[in-house]
Amino acid sequence: MSDNIKVLHLVPYHHLLPPMNGGGLRCYHLLKEMSEQFEVDAVVLQRLSGPVQPLCPYASFIYPTSGEFERFKKAGLLKRICRSLVYKWNTGFYRLGADFNYLLMRHLLGSKPLAHDYDVIVFEHYQSMLLAPLLRKKYPNSLFVLDAHNVDHRLLLEEQEKKPTANFDILYKYVHRLESELGKYVDQVWVCSQYDAEILAELNKGAVRMVVVPNGVDTDEKLPVHCSKPITEPILLFCGDLNTVANSGGLVWFLDQVYPQLKERFKGINLLIAGSGNDNPIFNQYKEDPSVTFMGRVDDLREFYSLGHISIAPLLVGSGTRLKILEALSFGIPMVATGKGAEGVDYINGKHLKIADAPNEFGQAIAELINDGELRRTLATNGREFVVNNFDWGVIGRTAINSLTRI
Repeated sequence: MSDNIKVLHLVPYHHLLPPMNGGGLRCYHLLKEMSEQFEVDAVVLQRLSGPVQPLCPYASFIYPTSGEFERFKKAGLLKRICRSLVYKWNTGFYRLGADFNYLLMRHLLGSKPLAHDYDVIVFEHYQSMLLAPLLRKKYPNSLFVLDAHNVDHRLLLEEQEKKPTANFDILYKYVHRLESELGKYVDQVWVCSQYDAEILAELNKGAVRMVVVPNGVDTDEKLPVHCSKPITEPILLFCGDLNTVANSGGLVWFLDQVYPQLKERFKGINLLIAGSGNDNPIFNQYKEDPSVTFMGRVDDLREFYSLGHISIAPLLVGSGTRLKILEALSFGIPMVATGKGAEGVDYINGKHLKIADAPNEFGQAIAELINDGELRRTLATNGREFVVNNFDWGVIGRTAINSLTRI
């Protein structure tokens, strides 16, 4: 471990240890990689209890106790009004309500012991980045880094097109302004893809450095479950948080426009769906189909992927890189994805996975994999090799760490 670099990592998540979704996994693994090289203090909003060191052995955690969290949450009206005014004054965003996570993290920074100096401060997403002006006063010489999981203004536009919301204009202007003024807050931005880097660089007119730090997987833990299985009754797999517009909308598109043609063609076909948010009423009609199983959140992804033959990522919106694709490939599962689902990574269609956008093309790609065992074996082998060489967290961690040492 390096003795001369100290890092403060601000994580506005209530569930980090263990990570429970793609964003949490990214944050957790980057934190773990940094803490193996540097001295890291992590400020998290999770009310931790019991030993956390086995999950992240070298980081020190600063977090609210359960009592502290409840007291903060149940503050009286006057205190809540004061907090709201403080938020609006400090951030300059007057038309939005005060962000609870920002306020709680600000409270932790003011009430918990921190080091006198940090060489690097990493902000996980924009919620924590808004604290940069406050921290810049205390740590004027630190390197400030934002870990941007998506280009959020672009994601909001795509989601609005698929699922309109009433307060879109206010939220969009807020996010677009943030993403256009990153140089006011940070010196460097970690982005998930070169495409995201180009968009944010243009928005900021080159005022802030972009470093591509893609999403990844722990390939040592995600060993192949099989290279190929004989298929008598095909089992398709979908894994993702169904609370998001990207996953829920993509799954509904698949169930409405692709799956019916596959059921006609392959009488014994089944679809297994893993991910929280399966209680959404929009899925009720599909639960009546005995060939569709909503499993909810699964604890063991290896066990889940061992159940099936082909994984799907039928996403229609989103940015960054899709962890679900990297995970499936690392487990040796052939994958069919939309172009949007595979966006941000230089996959080769037909070598690492199959890419198709139209419903008929998507269904045909799945049918080809069902009928061609050699193609399944080829995609399984090439896909895993591609992930191991380019998207293992050890490889990605070195990219992030190297960007921090240039100070």
